[in-house]
Amino acid sequence: MGKIYQCIGRYAETPYTIKNTYIRVYCVEELCFYIFHNAEMIDESFAGNELIEWLAEECSLKDLASELRQVMRQSIRPEAFAEKILSYCHYASEREIKDTAKVVRSAHDMDGVSREQVLAEYFLKSGRVALAFKCFERIINNPANEGNKKLLALAYYDLGVIFSKLFYFKEAAWHFKKSYDMTGDKQAEFSYLAAKRMELGEKEYLKFIGTLPPEYTEIMNVEKTMQAIEGEFKQNRNIRSIDLMKDEFRSFMME
Repeated sequence: MGKIYQCIGRYAETPYTIKNTYIRVYCVEELCFYIFHNAEMIDESFAGNELIEWLAEECSLKDLASELRQVMRQSIRPEAFAEKILSYCHYASEREIKDTAKVVRSAHDMDGVSREQVLAEYFLKSGRVALAFKCFERIINNPANEGNKKLLALAYYDLGVIFSKLFYFKEAAWHFKKSYDMTGDKQAEFSYLAAKRMELGEKEYLKFIGTLPPEYTEIMNVEKTMQAIEGEFKQNRNIRSIDLMKDEFRSFMME
């Protein structure tokens, strides 16, 4: 059974949008939940007058807003804001709040590239593929990452995952191959071959694998896996949900 929290303040008519993750919260309890469970996502944009005003005006928490203004006079580091909000609402134990502040601090001290990667992985795991796509593209297009093959290979691989989720198997295969060519990673090779298997017809795929060099050793593993899941895949493919995801992806990317 979960914890029971006493609600304070009021439910906002206008939600507060957390800038870097685009999450909307409607009350201070939702804000506390976000802080506690997504501490690694909180960056310097979290601490500011906009949040203070929202808590004062929309949530009728003028005392908390006043305390946060005092915090701002001493420090604008996001962990100080997070700790004050959690403590004011008695959302967790003192130790849990301190631990959460430490996570916020460590995430805040990351370099920009590391933070971008964490943010991208967060979006990908939560199914927000358009936002994840933009993060991974920024990683790939950042000249400072040019020599970091491990980071780039991971970004290309995750872009392949995104295209696979959208059933764009040709694009997925291209990105998986970019990842494989950089590292020789067997998981990237497997994913590349699996994406080609989904992209091509049976005859075309057989011709394709006949052109591969000997170092491609995942061919049999791909075929065994595909045979095992092919029937279930055909039964469970939800065309409507895929089309909706594609529409959302396209509209976001055109913004």
